[in-house]
Amino acid sequence: MQLIITDASLAKSKTTQLTLQTLFSLTLLASLIFFMVVGCLYHWVFLKGVWEGWPVVGVLLQLVVKNEFAQRVRCMHKN
Repeated sequence: MQLIITDASLAKSKTTQLTLQTLFSLTLLASLIFFMVVGCLYHWVFLKGVWEGWPVVGVLLQLVVKNEFAQRVRCMHKN
């Protein structure tokens, strides 16, 4: 696929050749960047919820902490 770039300030048009490998690489890179941004936003919102004491996040955090505590108690009883 060819992209033709035209601009009023350019004397000539520029063309670029995009191969299947280049398109695949660009798609993969865009997906990776997208997932990293979404992951960071999710982490930021979850931490903000924990710090400010949002009810839904607090309930989830209590379940996780309770589960970890139960696992530690079981491990201590086994040993």
